[in-house]
Amino acid sequence: MKETLQSIEIPFAIEQPSDKLQLAAGEVAFVFPEMHVRFYRHIHELFGSHGRAYPR
Repeated sequence: MKETLQSIEIPFAIEQPSDKLQLAAGEVAFVFPEMHVRFYRHIHELFGSHGRAYPR
């Protein structure tokens, strides 16, 4: 997924669990900035679902 996102030039970060970002052991999160709906459509197709909002 990382290579695909890079090839279509969608900005992202990969984050590990933290006090702010609760994930199961061994999981990582792909984190995206706010973006145009066209880019979001690509992300939705790649991951097969809608993401979750980043914790505030």
